[in-house]
Amino acid sequence: MEQKRHKRKEIFSVLMVSNTGKSIKKYRVSKSSIRLIAVFLFLLCAIAAGLSCWAVYVLGNQEALHKQIASGEQQALQLKEENERLGSEMTRLTQELEILRSNETQMAESGEAAGETEQEAEGSYPNRFPSSGVALVISPYSPDQPYMSFGMQVDDSIIATEDGTVTAISSDDTYSYIIEIEHENGYETRYMCNQEAQLNVQEGDQVLSGEALITVTLENTQLDYQVLLEGEPIDPINIIDAKG
Repeated sequence: MEQKRHKRKEIFSVLMVSNTGKSIKKYRVSKSSIRLIAVFLFLLCAIAAGLSCWAVYVLGNQEALHKQIASGEQQALQLKEENERLGSEMTRLTQELEILRSNETQMAESGEAAGETEQEAEGSYPNRFPSSGVALVISPYSPDQPYMSFGMQVDDSIIATEDGTVTAISSDDTYSYIIEIEHENGYETRYMCNQEAQLNVQEGDQVLSGEALITVTLENTQLDYQVLLEGEPIDPINIIDAKG
């Protein structure tokens, strides 16, 4: 019978010599041990590589997080500054609104005072139309005819064109009634009616603007209306246009 040959293990020797050469150590390592060491080193390198990648990933995330935090802080600062600016703007607008309200109140008060003054001033002008109804202008004022002539309608009234005092009531060959009224500020008015009519006032009466002086009762009644300022006749239409 043939003898079986035994397979011998392959063994490697590792010599470790000191730098002085005085000591030498010899280690014997089998092939399987070398393989195991190689596998261990490979795993160790793989773990190290994985840890390195994880560290890079974590550091990257931390840097991105820091950037986000810094950006958030910057936005918060900007929002704070914007809020302060809006607060200042609101305060300024509130102050302006208060000033506008104050000015509006002052203007309203001034307008009321001006309106009262204007009403008082208007009260000193004979500014009304001398008829209670529609009267036809027959002839206008002129230097040759210092009064206006109106054609009156039956049942209409000749009225006072402003508050005043009846200073005279008379007549002549042309007019059945001549009524003179004295007003403030040097104004005087005359109402000259050429027909018989109903007389509603007497000398010395205090009359109000628009009060009926004469009620027309006949057709073809004509009113000659005259306005005098400091004794001088003026065109009534200017007073009526300006104030009536």
